[in-house]
Amino acid sequence: IVVNRDSSDVTIIDPVTDAIIKRIPLGEYTNAHMAMLNHDGKKLIISATGRDRFLVVDLVTDKVEHTVVTGKAPEHFDATPDGRRAFVGNMEDSTVSVIDVHEGRELQRVTGFYSPHGFSVLPDGSKVYVSSLGAHEVAVLDANSGRMIKRLAVGDVSRVAARNPQRYLSEIKGIVNPTLTKDGAFAYAANSDAGVVAIIDTKNDKIVKTLKVGEQPWRA
Repeated sequence: IVVNRDSSDVTIIDPVTDAIIKRIPLGEYTNAHMAMLNHDGKKLIISATGRDRFLVVDLVTDKVEHTVVTGKAPEHFDATPDGRRAFVGNMEDSTVSVIDVHEGRELQRVTGFYSPHGFSVLPDGSKVYVSSLGAHEVAVLDANSGRMIKRLAVGDVSRVAARNPQRYLSEIKGIVNPTLTKDGAFAYAANSDAGVVAIIDTKNDKIVKTLKVGEQPWRA
């Protein structure tokens, strides 16, 4: 499945033959950023960045089944393993939309982020880890209530800021994505400014180790 931002559609490709099976239109000026299949593969969920919307597409009819209003410029997201809820980062107003995928409606809009960019839901669906591109932290949300449980500061960026304050103040590069291990026991979060990767124990939501890596690490 390929998201075509400027033509506002998605292309479905057969991975065996590399042939294009079909293209599904998403509406004018949708400029979708990301798409993923829900848990049973029957729906396609999509962030429609250009329209400040979240879309649910039925792959049987190839039609947009639900169009949900979000915050400004939704980009990345993740869904619970049962496909019921999606957590969507609205980059331009620094909020997270909690979406009921089945009913096609926004349940709540959580504040307190700084360009929320990366999302990872635990395999048991209990918690969501959210990284901010405009801050050096990972937030932990309760997946059922949407309540923010904890904020974890990643890396010391004071020396980076002191060395080049002009560049730092104009181009903060926080944390792109909290990447989970397959069992969900740990999350890895790379801080681009500090040049470190934090290892988070998801049982206790504590940073157990911070590793110095190369310049501007992007994603684990």
